[in-house]
Amino acid sequence: MARRKARKNTKKKTTIRIPLAPFSNKAIVTTVTGISVFVLGVSLFTIPLIFISEFNYEFDFPKYCVIIFSGIILGVLFIVRTILTTKKSLLQSPIIILVITFLLTYILSSIFSLSPIVSIIGLHGKWILGLLSVICFCIITIVTANVVNPKKDLEIISWFVTLSCMLGLSAALISRYILKDDIFFIDHRLSSTEGHPIHMGIFLSLAFPLTTGLIDKYQKIYIRIFLIVILAMEIFSIILTFSRGAWLACLLGAIFFVIYLIRKTSDKRKRIGITLIAFTLLLLTFLVPKTASRLSETWKTEREENSVSIRLSEWKSTLQVFAERPLTGTGPEMLYTRLPKYREKWLNKTPDWVLNTAYTRNTYLHLLATVGVIGTLPFLGLALFIIIKLLRRMFSFDMLSFGFSVAMLIWFFNLLHYHPTPSSFLFGAVLIGITTCLLAPPKRIYTTKKIPGTLVLIVPVILSVLAFWSAGNYISAEYLFSKSLSQSPGAAISTLIETIRRNPYEQVYYRQKAYFLYTFLEENTEYVPKTETTNQIKSALKSALTLNIHDPNTYETTGNILYKLDLLYPNDKYIDQAIPYGEKAIELDPNHPVPHDSLGLYYMEAKRYNSAIKEFDKAIELKDDFWGSYLHKSEVLIQQEHYEEALEYLETVRDKSLNPLQVNLAVQRISYLKGLKSD
Repeated sequence: MARRKARKNTKKKTTIRIPLAPFSNKAIVTTVTGISVFVLGVSLFTIPLIFISEFNYEFDFPKYCVIIFSGIILGVLFIVRTILTTKKSLLQSPIIILVITFLLTYILSSIFSLSPIVSIIGLHGKWILGLLSVICFCIITIVTANVVNPKKDLEIISWFVTLSCMLGLSAALISRYILKDDIFFIDHRLSSTEGHPIHMGIFLSLAFPLTTGLIDKYQKIYIRIFLIVILAMEIFSIILTFSRGAWLACLLGAIFFVIYLIRKTSDKRKRIGITLIAFTLLLLTFLVPKTASRLSETWKTEREENSVSIRLSEWKSTLQVFAERPLTGTGPEMLYTRLPKYREKWLNKTPDWVLNTAYTRNTYLHLLATVGVIGTLPFLGLALFIIIKLLRRMFSFDMLSFGFSVAMLIWFFNLLHYHPTPSSFLFGAVLIGITTCLLAPPKRIYTTKKIPGTLVLIVPVILSVLAFWSAGNYISAEYLFSKSLSQSPGAAISTLIETIRRNPYEQVYYRQKAYFLYTFLEENTEYVPKTETTNQIKSALKSALTLNIHDPNTYETTGNILYKLDLLYPNDKYIDQAIPYGEKAIELDPNHPVPHDSLGLYYMEAKRYNSAIKEFDKAIELKDDFWGSYLHKSEVLIQQEHYEEALEYLETVRDKSLNPLQVNLAVQRISYLKGLKSD
């Protein structure tokens, strides 16, 4: 019997088993969690340091790519973690429920948008608060809420943000004060690698509470000195941005920290000392003669004098857009097509008159107009819930957690006076996730499921490949479009064909293709087939209009190209096709001088001189220094042989215009008219 048992035991020991999972599920989950926190930190570190070129400033596209890739990577890692673990109570947090509700209502508003394609996929989805960016925002928020451990990971994230500030500000300050180069400044206002002074101010207002909280974590004097130097750089740089919203946010954060320190200190003399030091430093900062002088100069400029009035005008127009579709709104990123209709005339006298407003500098009103009541209520509920909960509990947190709480409150404050920049957008997603961790009950100890972990990895790998392939096409299309703008017309057309193949839902690509086709036709009239090329131009313009029939810019572009074709082929009567597009552009953007001037040119080409004069007069009425309309009206008057009146308009352009081309043209026409008189 003993020998038989020994043989059985020997057989059991020598049996070879091939494991399905060489790594334990617990090890995989731990690794995935660590990588997720690292990705969050690296994203926050990277996004402020990406320098925006002048071309990409409008869409912040390089920074937007960071948000896309962060959302994809974190989403895939979260799928792995979710599959391998049991559900946790944190997912039932009211904050997460409100975030998911906000996303669902955003999707609903996109479906019922004025142009669903544009809202979901198209060009203006690159704007922050487009559907694609909001999906990434919600993914990052949910992942942060689930993977961040407030006791371990807040310090890591704070260091990433602090070091990013140090590098960006060091580059800017060294460039300005040592190398004497203003590359990181715009109109003497610090923009650094954020590309715009207000963007920089908003980011710094969120970063300085984290640096302040980090100082308290270390007892070693050299680390504290290092962090205090960075904090001083941040506060000094906030002043140099000359962003009043950022100053108010900084002041709000400073007040919270003073209250926190007073509550944590039992000694009354220390309390008084903290208060006096805080407000003395604040007064010294803003009473430095050079700073005060610079402030007075900034506020004297036309741009700054009008800043409050411009915002009020934008808010008024936004509410008028909201009144059109109060329930579901215009759809994400469709506000830019409706705001021009309500644009006030006096804005034409401001420095930024030429810009078509694509957003309103109040995120809450922007949401109200674009996603309506159904999309705004969940976000307002989220904001109110977080603010009330934090004000009740934040003073019981340790210093670093308190710093994150202050940054969260500042983030909601900044939405009152500006739209979220890419950096603050990503920052806000992480802050909401961390706030969920801080306010949620303690996490339950989760257990791993009894399934092979390495086999589970196959699913997210496939998903990540598909996601990166789609994102790669999306991003490479924008790169090719940027490249086409510096190419010859023939090469640009080939590049744009490939661009459209990668992203066929982008109306600007079609508009630019039509423009290059016309330019190529104009430069090679003798060699290029006329009928085929003009048909391609019309097809490209039609595709652009199909993607968004509410965009005044597309109607104006279509009219301008048809007008130019008429100049090239006057017998084909393209001008009769151009006029309806010009009229539609004015219907959508009635208070901007450019559409009126363009329509006036169409009427002039069609020899409808009285109608042309009315449009030029309207353009001049809307903007009395719109010298192009003066020149165009003088041409009509010459055609009507009203030489004296034409001479008056030309002399006005010669004496007042700052554009040398316009001045030279006016001088030539004046010489021509005087020659007629002498004859």
